[in-house]
Amino acid sequence: APTIRYGLGGIKATGEAGIAAILEARKEGPFKDLFDFCHRVDKRLVNRRVVESLIRAGAFDCVDDHRASLLASVGIALESAEQATRSAHQVSLFGDLTDSAQRPGLAAAAQWSPKEKLQNEKLALGFYLSDHLFNIYRDEVRHFTRTRIGELLSLPAGDYATGGQKYWVAGVVMSIRIQNSSQGRMGIVTLADEAENCEVVFYRDDFDRFRQKLREDELLVLEVQLRSRGGGRG
Repeated sequence: APTIRYGLGGIKATGEAGIAAILEARKEGPFKDLFDFCHRVDKRLVNRRVVESLIRAGAFDCVDDHRASLLASVGIALESAEQATRSAHQVSLFGDLTDSAQRPGLAAAAQWSPKEKLQNEKLALGFYLSDHLFNIYRDEVRHFTRTRIGELLSLPAGDYATGGQKYWVAGVVMSIRIQNSSQGRMGIVTLADEAENCEVVFYRDDFDRFRQKLREDELLVLEVQLRSRGGGRG
């Protein structure tokens, strides 16, 4: 039986009108492929950005799971659909181009690596869906960083208040934001492993020193020191 994995409304760039247009076109039957989808939906409401987000999120996997090839073919598919519309309006001798034999093929592209697949899911959804990026590195890093982020978060508040204790942790950078404080500019990195996430603060000197290493979707192995921030944990 079909399984709902995630709502269309949660995919970036899709709006209520676009989703309604997709559902309306879907009433004619399941979409056969990317070209069939682009031919049938209302392109005024389902534009290139919407189609690309759907592909990145995996919405087309049931008809073709080669996401890299699909993404590279969006322009071709939309142009094919526009050409079919023009031909229909002009009563072209070429007829209806919805016949798959008359459509161009998908663009050739290398399969995405597991990391690229997850990065594209995050672009479309704001998070990794089919797996967690940290799992690519988990077995290797657990040999030398045994402290999990969740274990830090579960430490008694007193451990944060006193500070001083240091731990080696590993995680993937989910986001980075820069904040100005009385101590100067600092970077706040959201670090995540397979189960939890936390914020790691890089104060001015450390932030300037390590700025080039702080990149989204990259693994970091850090020695962190517990410190209380504004009465909470940080």
